[in-house]
Amino acid sequence: MKKKILLLFLSLFLLFLAGVVTNLYLISQTTKNLDYLVALHKVEIIRQELVINVQTVQANLYTTGTSFGKELDVIANNVLKLENRVQSCGSCHHAPPVARGIKELQQLTKQYKNALSYFITSTADPQRIKRLQVVAADIGDTIIAKSQQMALTANENLRKKTIAASEKVRKSKWILVATLVFSFLIALAIAIYLIRIITKPVSELLMATRRIKAGELGATSPYQGKNEFKELIESFNDMSLTLKETNEKILAQMTRNQTILQTSTDGFALIDEEGHIVDANPSLCTMTGYTKEELVRMKFADIELLEAQFEQVDLLERIKEARSLTFQADQKTKNGTLVAVEISASFTEMAGRDNFFCFIRDITDRKKMGAERLRVQKLESIGVLAGGIAHDFNNLLTGILGHIDLAMRNLDPDDKIKGWLENAKKASVRAQDLTQQLLTFSKGGKPVKQLVPIAPLLRESTSFVLSGSNVRCDYQLPENLWPIEADKGQISQVIQNITLNDAQAMPAGGTITVRAENVTVEEGELPPLRKGEYVKIEFIDAGTGIEKKYIEKIFDTLPPKRTATAWG
Repeated sequence: MKKKILLLFLSLFLLFLAGVVTNLYLISQTTKNLDYLVALHKVEIIRQELVINVQTVQANLYTTGTSFGKELDVIANNVLKLENRVQSCGSCHHAPPVARGIKELQQLTKQYKNALSYFITSTADPQRIKRLQVVAADIGDTIIAKSQQMALTANENLRKKTIAASEKVRKSKWILVATLVFSFLIALAIAIYLIRIITKPVSELLMATRRIKAGELGATSPYQGKNEFKELIESFNDMSLTLKETNEKILAQMTRNQTILQTSTDGFALIDEEGHIVDANPSLCTMTGYTKEELVRMKFADIELLEAQFEQVDLLERIKEARSLTFQADQKTKNGTLVAVEISASFTEMAGRDNFFCFIRDITDRKKMGAERLRVQKLESIGVLAGGIAHDFNNLLTGILGHIDLAMRNLDPDDKIKGWLENAKKASVRAQDLTQQLLTFSKGGKPVKQLVPIAPLLRESTSFVLSGSNVRCDYQLPENLWPIEADKGQISQVIQNITLNDAQAMPAGGTITVRAENVTVEEGELPPLRKGEYVKIEFIDAGTGIEKKYIEKIFDTLPPKRTATAWG
């Protein structure tokens, strides 16, 4: 395309150069013709002056000796002028016929001068003077006739030359006009061609860019183009398609990010450099109880109660300096409650302003798990301690049981002490079961399960705990209760602890209702129990009950308020 444009402009330049050269040549020729006509007019003027001078001399010649005659020195001066005119006429360049006529005229003028000289200087008789006068006059008449003839010939030539020169001037004018018109048309054609091959692709690209500007990303031009414009349009189409693809990827990424933020279980807040909340996701709204419209009118400090180490300095400046920071705080909800949260904040600069991205996670469960882990660790420590105590206690019980057996062997069957020893032996056996439970607990082993009739176990375990107290049991145990699969020692310990708890909840005495019934549980009816057959056991006392604030802590190893081994 560049070569084509250069060739077109070079052609246009050469065309104008040819027109200029042609016009200069025509102007030069016309100027020469005009100069030639001017020279001819000058020659004609000289000839006319020559004729006038000859006529003047002739008049002076005819009037010599009369009252109208001139002085001889005047005649001499006119003769000198006549000679000068003839010489000046002969100094020009003329055609050969004209040159011969001028030469002949010069000779006649010379003869005329000589004849006049003879006439002026002669002192002879009057007849001779008269004759010399006639000769001079005849020569003057000949000069006048010759000059008139040459003037007619010259005028005719001058007329022809003038007509020819006018025709050439007219032709030059038309050639000049034709050259200018032709050059203008050629230049116009070249301009139209250049406009067509340049502005058409540019116009197509401009239309495509306007479509992109209007939001139609990926808009392409169907124009094929040629040479560099073809490459340019193809590059533009590729760029437009790439722009659309990149924009789609960006939009998709933004959509994914927005979806992640909107569906994230962690709260998100965008904070400006002054601490105002600019944006928030639904999780943060749920965590705080505020709507998004309420949050964007608040400051970050309005909902986050920072720890002391962060209150001592400007938190935003610390985040900006560290670029990212993780810390814990108590989040204040709309209803006034506090939620333990962990905040991961990072700093970035957008559009010349500081922005802080804060991800807020509820760590209440994590703290509870930490507390539970601590409780488990305490239980493990207690288990180790219980194992040691159980071993020592079991050794003591072994000695006690041995001595009870020896004492019973030495007693009569009817001795009432034997009954007391049997009760002591039963208590010692139960104590051994307890030590076995402690050993199982300390080792983390599984309980030894077996089929246990639940009704006798309930009566035996509760009677043992309530022996000697002012509390009694009211048993509501049907005869068709199913046996249960359980560790007899552990389930007995559970029954004893619950019974003891009920008894201590009634320090003034009372009745504990022990109720049991067969229950069939369907799938999903009582999570996490599986589908199957169960025995439901209830203990109902007449005590004051457990305060609401302690309900969720009933299984802690060290409750805040106790009597003996049970809750008060």
